[in-house]
Amino acid sequence: MRQTPSPQEIKLLEDYFKSVELPAQIKLNKAITVLDVPSFVQNCLNFCKDANAASVLVDPRYEDLVNLKAVLEEQSKVNG
Repeated sequence: MRQTPSPQEIKLLEDYFKSVELPAQIKLNKAITVLDVPSFVQNCLNFCKDANAASVLVDPRYEDLVNLKAVLEEQSKVNG
């Protein structure tokens, strides 16, 4: 099991999402479609940056952001 993300890891993801154009919606996998990607990113980042949040809350949100980044990068390769 992975450790809770460091502030540097969170900052790298935050910088990434600031640097790309986010779609309105995206399908993360067969079961999950995000209907408001900008809000999803902001909410997940807020959880990750909350010093008082338990890792049980932070870790899944961080993994959601990592997965979203991977999907966006894959779409960029296909469309680019």
